[in-house]
Amino acid sequence: MENHNIVWVGMDTDADKAEIAIYRGWEAEPAARYSIGMDGKGIKKLIDRLKREKEEVRCVYEAGRCGYPLARRLREAGIRCDVIAPSLIPHKPGDRVKTNRRDAQNLARLYRAGELRVIDIPQESDEAVRDVMRAREDVREELTRRQHRLSRFLLRHGYRYRDGDAWTQKHWAWIGKIRFEDRNLQMVFDESIRAIEQSGEQLKTYDERVEELAQQPQYARKVERYKVLRGVRTITAMTIVTEGADLNRDRRSRFKTIRDSTPVHGIDRTGAQRAQHRRA
Repeated sequence: MENHNIVWVGMDTDADKAEIAIYRGWEAEPAARYSIGMDGKGIKKLIDRLKREKEEVRCVYEAGRCGYPLARRLREAGIRCDVIAPSLIPHKPGDRVKTNRRDAQNLARLYRAGELRVIDIPQESDEAVRDVMRAREDVREELTRRQHRLSRFLLRHGYRYRDGDAWTQKHWAWIGKIRFEDRNLQMVFDESIRAIEQSGEQLKTYDERVEELAQQPQYARKVERYKVLRGVRTITAMTIVTEGADLNRDRRSRFKTIRDSTPVHGIDRTGAQRAQHRRA
């Protein structure tokens, strides 16, 4: 029978430990169940134990926040390890009992039956670039939050900008004319602006790095293909390229387009404009 001599290993992992379930061939019950630590010592112990198996070993675990180091370590040791999309795991109707041990066993059985979708494990260098893109998006979101906080603060104290789009040079010139008599309010105002400037400078640094990365041979051609689409510029194209492998993890999720950055809000003010709003 096909797969009869394969050892199937399901692993339910978290930051501290992994629950292991081992099935040999088509046996109904696991041949072994145990836990390992997710540190170097625990993974080495797992590798040593799996290498003692006489038949081919195939391991699987869910993609998650712990990433791919476990899969890479197993593959380096010559043990096949696949990572699967957690959102696409079949579930029995009414089966609401969930434990780490049951999850490990379920993974091994479904893996053996060919019912799991395997995702590509990125190269470490590609994963590093993806982290750059995600960090850049975090900074952009934080910049937006800080801008909104300042706008709400000003609105509470009777200041509302009505002469065009916010965060343009004209808007910043308007902000620069605002003064508060109360020292506490002035401090909040000054620190809010400083926080926006800091996030803006960070975003500018990330954008410059993304532009450099987009010129590298492994990305340049793909990026140019996406940029022929209307409204897609380098940041969006690089996001699609670097997150491409993860798009298959959840067919129900809608891909969140990352907005390209035009001149960073608040950063192209002159030194005089920046100083204008502050007290002497």
